Amino acid sequence: MKTEITVQLYDDVHTLLTKLRNKNAKFVEEYQINDFYFSKYSDSEINSKKYKDILDNSFIVREVVDGKSKRAKIVYKTKKLDQEGNVIAEDKLSVNIDNAERTVDLFNRAGLNCWCELKNHSFVYSISGVEFVIQVVEDLGIFIECEENNSIEHLSSDEKFEYLKKFILGLGLEIGDDFSCKKVYMKYLKDKGLTI
Repeated sequence: MKTEITVQLYDDVHTLLTKLRNKNAKFVEEYQINDFYFSKYSDSEINSKKYKDILDNSFIVREVVDGKSKRAKIVYKTKKLDQEGNVIAEDKLSVNIDNAERTVDLFNRAGLNCWCELKNHSFVYSISGVEFVIQVVEDLGIFIECEENNSIEHLSSDEKFEYLKKFILGLGLEIGDDFSCKKVYMKYLKDKGLTI
């Protein structure tokens, strides 16, 4: 399991890019991710379940668009939460597929519930060997995500979480106070007119 943090950003894009340049952030790559979350649960069942239960019973049809190329896969995630509900570790299993659109159509025809579509434009940056991703999530906002690297793999999940949190705080960005944003759940609730 890997540890990552995700926190919402409140700087506008121009201010954000200026702050990253001032920190000598190096641009690594850019891509688009289109995720389609499927579950056996209906929307009414999802409304009554906790986030971890929903995710544990869902899988994602993911399309990654990088320049002119497209890659697709089916992804299953499981997350480890601490007592406050922070995601302190995540495990992913993925299988490559040849076409995301046909797979989405297949699962819809099979009667599975596509309970959320999450689309983000991702910009990867690096500072002192630590990579992080700025994600502009359609109809939701801007987020920063940072995943553990090899230099901290010997630490416990809690220690990794605190290390990554300290790194993000050191960037001097205007951020929220939730370092474990659950973007898909936030988007689902927003689309349904609900709040966390």
